[in-house]
Amino acid sequence: MATKFSIKSTELEFKKFAKKVIHRAKFYLKRRKKNTKEAKLSNSLGYKLKVYKSGGLELGFEAADYFKYVEEGRKPGKMPPVSDIAKWIRIKPIKIRDTNTGKFKSKTPANINSAAFGIAKHIGAYGVEPTWFFRDAFKMHYKRINKDLIKAYAKDVAKFMKITLKDNIK
Repeated sequence: MATKFSIKSTELEFKKFAKKVIHRAKFYLKRRKKNTKEAKLSNSLGYKLKVYKSGGLELGFEAADYFKYVEEGRKPGKMPPVSDIAKWIRIKPIKIRDTNTGKFKSKTPANINSAAFGIAKHIGAYGVEPTWFFRDAFKMHYKRINKDLIKAYAKDVAKFMKITLKDNIK
């Protein structure tokens, strides 16, 4: 009789690791408090853990599509798409000001596109600084995972050996 290698303890450790990384990444984003885009990004953070029949595990993290630009920043040079920034302005509670008078303007399509172009031009000229919120969170918990993971894997292997030896002795 073939015995399936169960890795429940190891799987549980990987889940704990992923949850800790996401929790710390959200903490780093919240601490920045630069704009509300980070709140949406924070809510989009997640993970997927795939367990193969062979006993292998695959852990992947998920985030909103603009994760890369918040995490790694953007170097000066090419302007980002104005349409994406205009879409962001429509959603967010951003007030548009007249550059001459300083008074607030209504969110008409022309005003939104004008503000989006200005923001895109600024990003193109100066870039965006990286935050490294996820990298730092991952590194922090990766250093700590080793001993817990070894213990969990050893526990799973011990269970497997006990079941295997029991089946073969009969």
